[in-house]
Amino acid sequence: MSSTLFESPATAAAAADPAAAAAASEADTDADAPAAWRRALPKLVLLGLVLGVAGGLYASGVELDLDAIVARVEAAGVWGPLVFLAATATIPPAGLSMHPFLLTAGMVWDPVPAVLIAWTGTMASALSGFGFARYVARDWVQARAPERFRRYDAALAERGFRTVLLVRLVFFTTPWLQLIMGASRVRFRDYIAATAIGNLPTTVLVVVLGEQIARWLGA
Repeated sequence: MSSTLFESPATAAAAADPAAAAAASEADTDADAPAAWRRALPKLVLLGLVLGVAGGLYASGVELDLDAIVARVEAAGVWGPLVFLAATATIPPAGLSMHPFLLTAGMVWDPVPAVLIAWTGTMASALSGFGFARYVARDWVQARAPERFRRYDAALAERGFRTVLLVRLVFFTTPWLQLIMGASRVRFRDYIAATAIGNLPTTVLVVVLGEQIARWLGA
């Protein structure tokens, strides 16, 4: 039996008229364009926010030494916590360390609010790094991730909470870690829950003891 018996009317018409087929293909492409823009828009917005905050901090002359960060947060007054959180949210894409900011919290605020603000900062850092890697630069991060970390992708997908918790307790908020987690197959709920718990011990330790050590070294 001839295969033409199974052709749809549209297929038969296209075969009979190549110009019509080309026009139909072009129409499909045009119809897909808005959908592609809708998919790309969140990535562009997120990238714009990260670059905007990072550019604003750079233009304002923020330096990455402890005294400069402390002075900047103190100068912001009641807006200090927001300035602190905005800065910590730019850490993963910029490849910066969280520790100077944790020390800053201990030197600016009393212990309890300092721990709460610093812990919130670690979560802002975790969210921005995860979002940047997953929705903006996933292919770029995956191409540059060390081979030994790629082997853990299955563990992150199957035992996400346990794996992320263990990694957080050992490596804390290492910038490259946030990006690799975002580029992995770990579920967001496992990532954020384990991060919230795993970041707390090191945050308390650095904020409370680190502040005392920093003042002692500066004395």
